[in-house]
Amino acid sequence: AALTLDPLHAGALQSLAEADADSGRIASAAQGYVQALLVEHDASGRTALFARLGRLWEDQLKNPDEAGVCYDHAIHLGGGVGGPEAADLMARALQHYRRQGRPDRALAVIERLLPSTQDPHELAALWTERGAILASSSDEDRAVEAYDMALSYDPGNRGAITGLSQILEKRGDWEQLAQIFEARTEAGSPDERAEALRALARMASAHLHDAERTARYLKAAIELQPTREDYEQLLALYGDDPARFEEKLDVLAGLLSVDGPFMPRLIEFGRGLIARGDRRWAWCVLSPLMNSTLSDPQLKALVLELRKEFEKSDNVAALSSQAHVAARLPAAAG
Repeated sequence: AALTLDPLHAGALQSLAEADADSGRIASAAQGYVQALLVEHDASGRTALFARLGRLWEDQLKNPDEAGVCYDHAIHLGGGVGGPEAADLMARALQHYRRQGRPDRALAVIERLLPSTQDPHELAALWTERGAILASSSDEDRAVEAYDMALSYDPGNRGAITGLSQILEKRGDWEQLAQIFEARTEAGSPDERAEALRALARMASAHLHDAERTARYLKAAIELQPTREDYEQLLALYGDDPARFEEKLDVLAGLLSVDGPFMPRLIEFGRGLIARGDRRWAWCVLSPLMNSTLSDPQLKALVLELRKEFEKSDNVAALSSQAHVAARLPAAAG
């Protein structure tokens, strides 16, 4: 009825466009928004129209470039939308400016989003994004400030930690970098704490050249969330040091519990037990090799020697004549 009285009524054209969008008539809805823009002269009204047309392009027509043009017009006009709709527009515009590589516009959007954002994780994400933009623009001091703000809202924010770490590592500020990761080892999930410990281990190894400190961090990470790489790094650190022999055996046992290749580690573990004097335990570990074809003559001789030592007939002579029955058929033994 409104269009019958006034064919160029922007509000009526917008209402029809929204009805078309709700009914799935996307092309008709887009046309309706464009027609409304042609006759809407109020800046606030045009802002809202551009925002809604942009959402239609992005969500329904899957064209982020056209959507970005609409968001850009809406941001340039300013005003007209409020509350959740304004926050949605800003977030979408930020993504558009990211894709387009327009840091100044992206920073401006972040500045407008920060005062209206309440959720700590969302605030951390915005400050992290700001830090990343500033870091890419070589403004490292302001980037560090942004990352610090992000971590004040969310101490476990990986993007902020990674970005800040890169800057501090570039500067060679190992003391502050260590403080960041040390703080992370005291809070967060086991996985996050283990990652922080691994980062400390890498720093201690590569930059501080402190093997003891590296080993300490790796062992702490293993207690939280063991990985094959943790164990292998410890083995490399221990090498053939006789003082580390017992620890090396523990690491080999741990490595066998998480990942392969199992046979080389099993053989190394068995030989370590023999070197320690635990021949019976070594036989328990290496006895499965009796069913394998051993190409190493020394290993073959060792396994045969252990077999002769621990598979003697007199080792079972003292057993009851019914022992074999009890082992196979426990019920029958009763």
